[in-house]
Order: sequence, then structure tokens, then C-alpha cells
Amino acid sequence: MPNLLDPIGGYRHYLHAAMMAKVFRGNDGSKLDDFLVVNPYPMTDEQREQHDQALQRDALEQSTQRMAAMFEKKNTETNK
Repeated sequence: MPNLLDPIGGYRHYLHAAMMAKVFRGNDGSKLDDFLVVNPYPMTDEQREQHDQALQRDALEQSTQRMAAMFEKKNTETNK
């Protein structure tokens, strides 16, 4: 059973060091994961590629839905 009081356990110092590095670097849009020495989400290259493709597909679907909504709004405004 995982320790619910301290779920990150021995990785606390890695998180602290990563947070300090992020703070010193400034707010440049980087994530905390970019500064971690230990990879909290280990994946094979194939899994990473599939994950990235899924993220890209989701972003494109959202963009397409926004564009369709925009055109639908324009269409209803011109038909009034």
C-alpha cells in the first residue's frame, strides 16, 4: 500500500531542487518536469511517440471544433 501521507517519498529532494531551478530560471513557460533529474513518467520511445501523437491529435480536434463553431456563428449572423 502506498504511503498516503507522503506519496512522493524519497523523491522529495528532487522535487525541491527542480522547484528551485524553475524559480531561478524564471517564468518562461517551462514545466517542473523539465528540471527533474528523475523521470516521473518513464516511457519507451514508442510509448512517448504514441503519447505525443495523441496530444497533437487532441489539439487539432479542439482547433477544428473551434473553427467549425466560428464558421457556424458567422453563418447564423449572415442569415439573420
